[in-house]
Amino acid sequence: MKLSIDESVYFDNVQLHISGIKRRSIEFEIAGLNGKASFDMGTETRKIVQSGTLRAENRRTIDERIALITLLIDGYEHILQSSDGKTFEHCRIDNFEPGPITIGNDGARCEYRIEYTQLRIS
Repeated sequence: MKLSIDESVYFDNVQLHISGIKRRSIEFEIAGLNGKASFDMGTETRKIVQSGTLRAENRRTIDERIALITLLIDGYEHILQSSDGKTFEHCRIDNFEPGPITIGNDGARCEYRIEYTQLRIS
């Protein structure tokens, strides 16, 4: 699957691991009330983990891509769009872990992992 962040950074052969959505509520018993009082607190945030391999012609280009992704760890919300039509809005990038860069006959590459928090689920 392919993925883009804000239609400005593109990834090929991505794996996404998406946690489920659950609602949060506060429940308690009150004297004189038959049963429980329950207050719906809405949906919680969810985690999205992206992993894959960055590929480029040379080390300089890989370094530039790593720097570009690192700039997106800015605390702002981003939009993820996948090639299978899924859109994840309100995603904050929490962590980016590039692995070691290897150089071969087919260019440079490195494994990576990006962790997002989807702050609001539309």
